[in-house]
Amino acid sequence: MSFAILRVLMAAAVAVALHGQVPGVCSCGADPPGPPKDREVRPYANTPEDMRPYGKFAAPYYEFYEKQEEYNGAARDVPTVKPQDVDEVRIGFLGPIENHPTRRSAA
Repeated sequence: MSFAILRVLMAAAVAVALHGQVPGVCSCGADPPGPPKDREVRPYANTPEDMRPYGKFAAPYYEFYEKQEEYNGAARDVPTVKPQDVDEVRIGFLGPIENHPTRRSAA
């Protein structure tokens, strides 16, 4: 095969490959879902009525784990920020650096 024909075939292959590329911006994360709804499961784990303890005798005073518990931990009052309003994400490391078992001494 001559060099000119090989060159034309290579140019055609590159043109076909580049034609398959779609220019544009990825829309990933353009419309993220909002926070999840509060979970509520009644009865707990969808337990059948005949399998519930004391179900035939009395109604319980309070049934646990049916509603999502209120979060009372750290940062509960921090407002939610939209992704487009975030300029940077800081990542930190808190851990042992000295005396690590996989670290070799410079002896």
